[in-house]
Amino acid sequence: MKTNCVVTLYNHYTNPDTERVAYKRTVIKNVNWQEYQKTSVTEKGLLSANQINVFVPFNSDFEGKEYIGPKEYRRLSNEDKEKYFTFDNDDYIVKGEIDESLTVDTLKKKYDNVMTVISVLICDNCSNSMKHYELVGK
Repeated sequence: MKTNCVVTLYNHYTNPDTERVAYKRTVIKNVNWQEYQKTSVTEKGLLSANQINVFVPFNSDFEGKEYIGPKEYRRLSNEDKEKYFTFDNDDYIVKGEIDESLTVDTLKKKYDNVMTVISVLICDNCSNSMKHYELVGK
């Protein structure tokens, strides 16, 4: 699979100390980022929306972290979350390497190409070189 960029993943979780949504950051190297503009004609006129597809090969560089499923990730302690990452709806992905932890509002104000994950597909029924995660966002 051809790759064209680096992304920064922000996994959401509930901080048990504050009971607020917080984020853990993971930089992922060697991914494929594709943007599309989808349009459709309805009774109300022309509708347009941007869609982003991110393809993440299993052999990408995940900063030494290991993938686990979203439910298992939520059960981890805050310390253990530093060793793992997941892909889940409502996580955020930013095109590029972001070296700071920020609030979602700040991310959206400061950076272009911030995507909210709305769909995750694990494509592992193929050869090892083709195995990947397919993320759809808006």
